[in-house]
Amino acid sequence: MRRLGDRGRGLRGGMALLVGDCLGFLAWFLLLQTRLEEARMVTGTLSLPLPLEDGLDDPGASPLENHLDYVVAMGEVDQWSNQAVNIPVQDIIVHQDFSVMGPIAHDIALALLAFPVNYSATIQPVCLPRRTFLVQAGTQCWVTGWGRMAEGGESSRLLREVQLSIIRHEKCNQILKDKTGSIFTLTQEGVVCGYSQKGGDTCQGDSGGPLVCEFDKTWVQVGIVSWGIGCGRKGYPGIYTEVSYYRNWIVKELSRAPDFNSSGCLTLCICLVLHLRVLVTL
Repeated sequence: MRRLGDRGRGLRGGMALLVGDCLGFLAWFLLLQTRLEEARMVTGTLSLPLPLEDGLDDPGASPLENHLDYVVAMGEVDQWSNQAVNIPVQDIIVHQDFSVMGPIAHDIALALLAFPVNYSATIQPVCLPRRTFLVQAGTQCWVTGWGRMAEGGESSRLLREVQLSIIRHEKCNQILKDKTGSIFTLTQEGVVCGYSQKGGDTCQGDSGGPLVCEFDKTWVQVGIVSWGIGCGRKGYPGIYTEVSYYRNWIVKELSRAPDFNSSGCLTLCICLVLHLRVLVTL
């Protein structure tokens, strides 16, 4: 197990999420669970000013239904641990243009937590990029999750990580076209692509996890795990919701949220697409 530092940087080293290093520390990563079954449903990240990105792992579930039955669990890398800090979800706002018809688009939502998070050595926010931020092709970034360790395999008990390179939108779209015969294409805006020559990638159960990159010694979340073809297939990119593209939407929706300026609520963001890594096995 590779243990991380104590300053909330997170995300160092690692080979692949499917066979990757276990993380001993990751401040901004968390789970969304049901109250009744305590089953892991969502992964995500705590972000400034108040957002968190994540994705549901039940293809039949709607984030609009029974949102009061969910709690956020944070401050742990072992998903079986009972030491996590739990905060209930108060409300959820799905992007008005979210769609899985044709190219998957606007795979993001916001959720309100019932009360604020108390930051600690193991609970810290990651930075959100400005609207004008554009991550360059070739940038080395990291993605984390508790998802399956092999296509069709078991989920990981401990949080794992993989390093990916950002590739250009055009190159990503061409790879998808070559691999799938134009079955899958990207939207023109709002997504970034991560790629590993070794075939490392996220898998089912990692949806909503953070894609973060280090700039000037500061970790910035540039993407949210959205979808991909299979799990860790060599030559296939992973598709991520581009956080900077939705910065203005996040701010606008937060300004409309009831009691947003009150100390009684906190906000998070969620990705909605989660089942494609299971259903798409070309």
